Amino acid sequence: MDATAMSSFSKRMIIMAKIILLLYVASAVTTNAQATKLCKPGDPRTCGYGGECLQVKQSDNFFYLMLYGFRLDDFVCLCRVRCYNKPKQLLCNKEMDRTYYNEWCVLQDECIQQAPVSISCEGRCDGECRPRAFNKFRRCGLEVSNPCTYDEMCMQDENDSYNVICKRH
Repeated sequence: MDATAMSSFSKRMIIMAKIILLLYVASAVTTNAQATKLCKPGDPRTCGYGGECLQVKQSDNFFYLMLYGFRLDDFVCLCRVRCYNKPKQLLCNKEMDRTYYNEWCVLQDECIQQAPVSISCEGRCDGECRPRAFNKFRRCGLEVSNPCTYDEMCMQDENDSYNVICKRH
């Protein structure tokens, strides 16, 4: 290869790298779903807390998911829970010393971790935190098949695990 051909090849490689980087950034910015792990369709124990078990090739965000190492035929647990578009109600998890914006942000964190998050009290963890009042319903755990849409929160009766309701903000 002469110098002119090498220069042309280098320019094309730089342009390709920029396009790939642009696609990566665009997919990361436009997605509102986070894939947490592989899951088994129909098994709420592998994708709960508001997550949706979906095949990568059926997702609008398949390119984003593939960039994170998932294959087209994989089933992944997608968390589409959005919380900052809901009313503010600060909640504290004293164990982790973490203040959540509202209960939807707690659900979002549970979905990403696929583990329950306990709320100690209402308010900031670093300020006055008052005891939380319960109304006999709590967020559904992994043992419950979630009938709610991604914009609803699954709530389970503490005394009757078959009594499940879907709560909007």
